[in-house]
Amino acid sequence: MKMLLLFLAILSQLTAYVLIFFYLWSGVILLLCSYVFLAMILIYLICERRQEKLEELDNDYRDY
Repeated sequence: MKMLLLFLAILSQLTAYVLIFFYLWSGVILLLCSYVFLAMILIYLICERRQEKLEELDNDYRDY
């Protein structure tokens, strides 16, 4: 999931920078979509980290 979103973000950014020279609005929209993909990656990573923290708290055996 992370790799797919990262690939889509990079591909859409590269394509957007090329399209900006030929079709301004299409390039801007695609650039905004790439930032949405980056935001989705950040949200996914935050949720994944939060889940890891909850698992660590459940498996905490320091106080016997």
